Amino acid sequence: MDILSTGIGFLIGTATGACGNYFAAKYTDKRKLKEHRVNQNEVFKSLCIDHPTLLKEMKTDLEDPKEVFQRDFSVASKKYSYGGFHEDYVYYEEEHNELINILKLMSSKNCIVRLSSAGGSGTAPRYRFSEWFSEQLLNWKAT
Repeated sequence: MDILSTGIGFLIGTATGACGNYFAAKYTDKRKLKEHRVNQNEVFKSLCIDHPTLLKEMKTDLEDPKEVFQRDFSVASKKYSYGGFHEDYVYYEEEHNELINILKLMSSKNCIVRLSSAGGSGTAPRYRFSEWFSEQLLNWKAT
């Protein structure tokens, strides 16, 4: 074998390995993204079945044309008065059974993000809808 054949073989082998690695990573990422979307849809469907009243209220809030980009909300009890709600949506514990536990579940599924916890100074816990969850709510055809 001469040096030219060896060099060409080396370059072709290197290119083949690099391309193989690139395409393997590319299609693995696409598969994982598809699986993630399927998982998000399953999470949303499960929440719709288990907590339709809360999700309908959230959907109604998000559809308000005056607050198209509003994504923050607070949780409160009608028994207490709180400081300002920062123009958030407000969901009351008395109107939804197990509201705090539902929100913990939604947080663990990346539907919402906790912004602050309840403080002793009369502040209510605040949350923010994730964008994928907001889109799911807005596209949901509640029955």
